[in-house]
Amino acid sequence: MINFLAITFKLINFALVNAILISAPFLPLVRENLFKLLSTLLDNGLIGVYILIMVLNFFIPSLRFWYTVLLNKGKFVESFKSIMETTPFEKTLDKLIYRYLPITIVVFYLIRIYVLQ
Repeated sequence: MINFLAITFKLINFALVNAILISAPFLPLVRENLFKLLSTLLDNGLIGVYILIMVLNFFIPSLRFWYTVLLNKGKFVESFKSIMETTPFEKTLDKLIYRYLPITIVVFYLIRIYVLQ
């Protein structure tokens, strides 16, 4: 059941990110909204940067898909199968983002509150 949910989440993520990547060069509203999202996240300090890193982490499988499509000369099925497998880099990045970065943010705020005041 968990494996099914993980694959479903990957497929939905892949579809949404590809829709953004494909439509961004052609639709000015998509570019404008992406710029506003990024600037709003960066204006919100450390938590905004953390969320920005999480959002950019969603783009890795889609970018890897298009890279492998270019390498395989348009073989979409093989490229799609390759993105469904998680690479060691993605596992390490997920561990850093979802485990260690929140702990680092909490420690940073505790240091800021108790040590610097």
